[in-house]
Amino acid sequence: MTRKMTTEELLERYAAEERDFTGIEFDKSEADKGDRRIKKIDLSGVNLSGAIFRDAVRSGIGTPRYHLNLRNANLSNTDLRNVDFYEANLEGADLSGADLRGANLASSKTTGANLSRANLTDADISDARLDEVDLREANLTRVYAGGCDFSGADMTDAILIEADLNEAPFMGTNLTRVNLRGAKFGYYYYEEDENYQEIGEELFDPHVPLMHEANLTDVDLSVTDLGVTDSPSSWDEDLWCRNAVFCNTVMPDGTVRN
Repeated sequence: MTRKMTTEELLERYAAEERDFTGIEFDKSEADKGDRRIKKIDLSGVNLSGAIFRDAVRSGIGTPRYHLNLRNANLSNTDLRNVDFYEANLEGADLSGADLRGANLASSKTTGANLSRANLTDADISDARLDEVDLREANLTRVYAGGCDFSGADMTDAILIEADLNEAPFMGTNLTRVNLRGAKFGYYYYEEDENYQEIGEELFDPHVPLMHEANLTDVDLSVTDLGVTDSPSSWDEDLWCRNAVFCNTVMPDGTVRN
């Protein structure tokens, strides 16, 4: 039988050094009465595997965002549909198999996390740090990933159908067999903008390819939308994927590179 638990009870038990909350169901009806008073939530290292948090951490328009720390937490196979993890710390967290459909992970710090087999359909991961993340077999259909850093991630067999990848760098990313049908790319020409400083202006320099040294084995680039931002619309391989690995790669013009 699933245990229901409020944020207050969860934090009290966590403060008492309890860490295993496997399979709990977040009691949103009780949480809504007081959770928005909480300024910071530290649940680093917690085990919430299989828990149900659907809609439970969502903050409404105009309400303060949580400062949520889930570093190294176990969130595998957790129901996190529509949760609000804006600017959350998810470094090293295990989100394998998690249901994150419609979730807000914008500007989150997810470096080194495990998102293999996770479902992020219609999620917002704009400006997030997903560098060195395990995204093998993850479903990112229609995900909004503008400015998201995928550098060094393993995205083997991931699905990015109709994903918005505008200004998202894939430097050194493993994109083997990734489904990019209808995915939209854009190239960012660096301007003074403080919103990009955390990722680093070097990633948005016009001379740095978005897919520099990426593995494009069995990737079909002909089915993508390679529209660009503030730059010529013509394909420039050196601009997009300098030193990338090509093996059975279908280029934008339909030719195959090996």
